[in-house]
Amino acid sequence: MNQYIVSPDGSLREVGVRSSVEAWDKEFPGNDPLALEASTLLVRAYGTLATLMAPISERAGLTPARVTVLGLLYRAPAKAMSIGEVAAGMNVTSGNVTQVVGGLVKQGLVQRTTDPAERRTTVVELTQKGELALLNVRLPQLRRLSSLWGSLTEKEKLLLIHLLAKLRMVLLARYAEDEQGANFEGALTENCKGCP
Repeated sequence: MNQYIVSPDGSLREVGVRSSVEAWDKEFPGNDPLALEASTLLVRAYGTLATLMAPISERAGLTPARVTVLGLLYRAPAKAMSIGEVAAGMNVTSGNVTQVVGGLVKQGLVQRTTDPAERRTTVVELTQKGELALLNVRLPQLRRLSSLWGSLTEKEKLLLIHLLAKLRMVLLARYAEDEQGANFEGALTENCKGCP
């Protein structure tokens, strides 16, 4: 059972996470223990939320990824998107989307066609059956989320949204820097064979 305490500053802390962070900080001082605590709690909260939401899509025979694809198509113009657009909307590779779409095609929830203007582009289109399946999942999900988040005030939710958006922005910027650095280092290695 998870236990929680209120710190002297009035903030809520999870006892097990806090003690684990303190142990790591003693063994490896000089790092940012609050970053570790926040990261751990973010992952744990996401896992708990996903576990609480999963039965809704599972009852409909859908994975969370399939629900996401159906949702993207539902909101798209003409309820259709290219595989690349779906991948971009999910922030994954086209290969991952192809597998998810394959499962949706087998269920009759989407159909694949070829873009008449660009023959090499595969288009995924939501079927009526897919639209109904999405609505049968999405509406209960929305009700469940309202219930799960009901204990937080509007101000707390807005603060959390702000902090998560800021964190993601910082992480994406860092990811871009790391990718450029890796590409730069790779180019240096490639162009400087035999350099010291």
